[in-house]
Amino acid sequence: MRIAHRLLRSFPVLLVATAAGALAQIPTPAPAPPATAGVPPTAADAVQSPAEDLYARKCGSCHTVGKGVRVGPDLKDAHKRRSHAWLEAFVAAPSTMLDTDPDARNLLADFKGVRMPDLGLSAKDVTSLVGLIARCSSEPCNLAGKFTPATVATDRDVAHGRDLFLGLQPLKAGAAPCLSCHTVRGVKSAVPGGTLAKDLTNVFARLGDEGLDTALANPAFPLMNKL
Repeated sequence: MRIAHRLLRSFPVLLVATAAGALAQIPTPAPAPPATAGVPPTAADAVQSPAEDLYARKCGSCHTVGKGVRVGPDLKDAHKRRSHAWLEAFVAAPSTMLDTDPDARNLLADFKGVRMPDLGLSAKDVTSLVGLIARCSSEPCNLAGKFTPATVATDRDVAHGRDLFLGLQPLKAGAAPCLSCHTVRGVKSAVPGGTLAKDLTNVFARLGDEGLDTALANPAFPLMNKL
């Protein structure tokens, strides 16, 4: 009876020890790698080719390849709609084509007279971009590069952007503030915006996150680029 009584008293301790030993044999799962906050994985992980980087700098603010219209037409399958020679001529010297070519003039009418500026590309760059458009029409490409989406902006980021727009914080290159040429509703400025360039109220909806990021980093508009 004494042995049985001792076993009963020690049973809870044995049970706990056995359970602890069993748990110790279960491998601890490795912690998940931290996510890159605010950066889409495809943009952060994919390495850009020289042609993709050139497109992002020179074309991405106005055009997409398969993501819809921005300032200019979506370029997906452009090589199927126009000849290779036509595309190279247009990319090399848009101003000449828009003045002389009937198809180019029709495009100008379709996009409300917004003219594509001459980009100062070399012949090699032109060939590279036309080839890239054909390739990216049928396979994934990294045409945006790495950028931080506006959805992760903090209140401090927004305030800093407002100060840059209004000229309360000077631009590094000493250029005139955005308000000199643009206006935007909701910025709460005591001074009305400029009318030299577009009203930017709905620009995010028109260009999207990638397009607006590219437009600010590498403007395709001659005057803004100089500023």
